[in-house]
Amino acid sequence: MDTRPVAVSATNSSPLQESAPVSRRLKNGIGSQSRKWWKYLLHFLINVAISDAFIIFKESGRSRKKRYSQLDSRLALAEELIGNFSGRKKPKPTHKLQSLINHIFVRLGRSRSYCKRCFVSAPRKRKDTCYGCAVCNVHLCSNACYDEYHRIHQLQEE
Repeated sequence: MDTRPVAVSATNSSPLQESAPVSRRLKNGIGSQSRKWWKYLLHFLINVAISDAFIIFKESGRSRKKRYSQLDSRLALAEELIGNFSGRKKPKPTHKLQSLINHIFVRLGRSRSYCKRCFVSAPRKRKDTCYGCAVCNVHLCSNACYDEYHRIHQLQEE
């Protein structure tokens, strides 16, 4: 009496059926060849696990569709793993720029850095300065850059 699951015994019954899971794994595989042996092994094991899960699911007869392919199975698995993840959110600034009363243009000590406004407006232009906004702790080269920087960030906050 054979005590193995039907999917396992069907896979190993003949040489033609033996290559079917391998071809399924190669046809719809994840990852790619790698110089690092452990990456190749990891991708191989993930592919084998996904292929075996599909075979077991197919043999259980629980598929809702008549023709449920391995690609459908992989897409469903990917959707389940992703869930409602939409990407990493950028952290919000710690302070609100709604009130510019406390923001003043001062010397920020001895540390010098490039003007953030000049660098954004003309990427190849790097103007070192030790002045800027004390509240935002942003280096800005002049009052014009200071005003423009706060006007833009004021609009982005609202």
